Formats: sequence, structure tokens, C-alpha cells
Amino acid sequence: MKFFIIILGIMFIIAFIKYGFTFNLLAAVILITCLMISAAVDLKHQIIPDKVVLPSLALGLLLNILIHRENLLSYIAGFASGGGIILLIAVLSHGGMGGGDIKLFAAVGMFLGFRLTILALLLSFVLASSVGLVLVMSKRKKNQ
Repeated sequence: MKFFIIILGIMFIIAFIKYGFTFNLLAAVILITCLMISAAVDLKHQIIPDKVVLPSLALGLLLNILIHRENLLSYIAGFASGGGIILLIAVLSHGGMGGGDIKLFAAVGMFLGFRLTILALLLSFVLASSVGLVLVMSKRKKNQ
């Protein structure tokens, strides 16, 4: 748990350096907090809590209406593509991902917008594949 708190603090500092005291900082803090809580709970209980993701999603929409009104369609497209691609993976993998993953990436898309959501998906696939490969090669996980 200390690991998550340290990483959370570092991420908050980086967000503050990037955005200063702005609504963009607030959006970054909400997204970072949602992701870190979701990761910690998911590691321990194998569930991504709606109590964290759904309010974050709603706050992301509200902040985008206030901050990025002119680009709101990009954020809605991020929401749809993030959640939609993970939904497609969940359906095709027959349970490899669940509803929490779908809602979480929809929320990420609401905060990042379309282009950054696609980038985040690609980076997450590359990172997950790399970690999986290392686990299989080190015999910590069986190749399936």
C-alpha cells in the first residue's frame, strides 16, 4: 500500500508542475486518483469498484463541459472508443476482461479525448504484453 501512496504523490507533483492550479490539474488529480484506487483494489480483490469509476466518469464529463467545451465531441469519442474497444475485447476473450475494465477505460477516454485514448490503449497493450512475456519467460506464469 505504501507503494501506491508514493506513486500517487509523485503523480500529483508531476500534474501540478504541468498544469499549476487550474481545472486541468483538478481533472488530472481525479483521473490519477481513480486509476490508482482502481489498481489497488483490483490487485487485492480482482474487482474495479463502480463507487470509484462512475463518479470519476461523471466528474470527467462535467469538467470537460466546463474546460473543453469546444472539443467536447473528442472527449465523448474517447469515452466511446475506450469503453467500446475494451467491451469488444471482453466479448471476444470470453471473460478476460469484465465490466469494471470497460467502465474504467470509458472513464479514461472521457478524461483523455479520442486521440490520447487510442494512444493509451496502444501503450497499455504493449506494456501488458511485455509484462506477460517476462512472466512467461521467468516461469512465473504458464503460457496459455
